[in-house]
Amino acid sequence: MAESLASAEARPRKEPEEAENLEALLKRLNLKGEELVGVKIGGERMNYLKEEVKWLALGRVHTRKPFSATSLFETMHHAWSLAQEIKPRILEKNLFLFQAMCLGDWTRIMEEGP
Repeated sequence: MAESLASAEARPRKEPEEAENLEALLKRLNLKGEELVGVKIGGERMNYLKEEVKWLALGRVHTRKPFSATSLFETMHHAWSLAQEIKPRILEKNLFLFQAMCLGDWTRIMEEGP
């Protein structure tokens, strides 16, 4: 359901390793064609992302039928049984970004959730 965009804070790493880690995560997303447009991360943007973006999960709903995004967000919050609220965002049709507010919730979403 969800792929990681950013890993949780762990031990301090050297800059080249972080760049390689991000590169590996982007490859795991298996982006193709139009999805690759605008995916460029480096320099100052990389530093901004490391500081401002934490505990993200990317999710896609595989259906052609219409559904309520609000209902999806509420359902996932209850299914994940989170301690705090999440910040869901609609990126495009059937593609969503979820930001957890704490490491525990992010871990639950990525490792224990549906």
